Amino acid sequence: MLWVGLRRLPGGDVVFSAELELHVSYLRDAERGGSVSVHRLWRAWQPDAANWHLATADTAWAQAGAGNAGGDYNPAPTGQTALALSTLTIDVTEDVRSWVGGQPNLGWVVRYVGDEAQSANIASGDHPDVQLRPQLRISLRSDTSLATATPSPTPYHTPTPAGTPGRKLVKMPLQAGWHSLSLPVIPLNPGLPEVLQSIAGNYEEVRWFDNTVQPARWRTFRPGDPASDLSAIHERLGVWLKVTQAAVLNLDGMAPSATTILLNPGWNQIGYPSLQTQAVPSALAAIAGSYARVRVWDNDLQEWKHYTLGAPDNTLSEFHPGDAIWIEATETTYLTIIN
Repeated sequence: MLWVGLRRLPGGDVVFSAELELHVSYLRDAERGGSVSVHRLWRAWQPDAANWHLATADTAWAQAGAGNAGGDYNPAPTGQTALALSTLTIDVTEDVRSWVGGQPNLGWVVRYVGDEAQSANIASGDHPDVQLRPQLRISLRSDTSLATATPSPTPYHTPTPAGTPGRKLVKMPLQAGWHSLSLPVIPLNPGLPEVLQSIAGNYEEVRWFDNTVQPARWRTFRPGDPASDLSAIHERLGVWLKVTQAAVLNLDGMAPSATTILLNPGWNQIGYPSLQTQAVPSALAAIAGSYARVRVWDNDLQEWKHYTLGAPDNTLSEFHPGDAIWIEATETTYLTIIN
C-alpha cells in the first residue's frame, strides 16, 4: 500500500499531471508477461499497523492482503503497466486531482496481474536506498504559486492518524425470514462466516447485488457451500439475510467517522455505515443530480419505502443504523456517509 501527503498543494485545478514511479528490484520469468496495476484504496489503514490481515490495529481488511475488490479497493485500476526490471511509471493524474479537490485520500494498493508462477520485488517506502523508494512526481500549472516549497519528487510518507474511532458492540435482533440489513460499524473481522458467527446455525443464505462488475450480478454465501462467491460483509455493503429462526446478531467493530462508497450507474445495494439517524436529503445532498431513486426495505412493515428528490409522495425520510440502501445512480459517483 502507498499513501502520499498532498497538504502542501493548494485547492482547485492546479495539477497538470501526476506519475507514480515504482522500482522493480527483482524479476523472475520476465517472459511470462505479467503486469502491475494500481488501485485506489477505499478502506482507511495505518502504515505503522497494517499487515496481511489488518488495516489498522483494530480493523481487518475485508479480505486478507487488502484483496477485496469493491470493499478494500476500487476494482477499476487507476493505471496498469507491464512488469520489467526497471522503474515503472503509471499515470495517476486523475486520482491526485480528485484528492486535491477534496475527495478522501486513502492512497493506493499495488496488485500483480498475471501468472502466479512469476515473482517480482518492488522497492518499498522504507527501502535503504532512498532513490529506489516509490516516488510521486507532480507537475503543476505554470501559473500556480505555493505557500511553501514542495519537495520534488514527493517521497512516501507515513501519515499521523487523525484519531482512532471508538469500539462498539451492536446487537441486531432478527426474526425468521428474509432481512435487508447492513453493518453500522466496521467489523473487526468482516469475513464470512466469521462476521455472522453469533447467529451460526440460524441462517442459511446471504445475498448481495454486485454492481462493481459488468454485467451486474448477485453474489451469495451459504454456510458449507463451496460454490459461494460472497466472501465478506463489510460496512459498505447492504445484504439480504435469510434467517431460519429468531436470533441476535452481535457485531463487534469500530464506529466509522466517514465512509466513501462507490456508486456505479444503475442500482447499487449499499450499506449505511453510521450509528446516527440522518435525513435522506441531507445524507445524499453531495450527490444530488447523480442519482434517480432510493429504496429501503422496512423489515418490520415488510414493505418498500422510497425517495425521489423533489417528489411529493416520498415514504422514505430517514436512514437508520442497519439500513440497507438501494440507490439508482445515473452516473459514476462517490457517496460519503458521515457518522
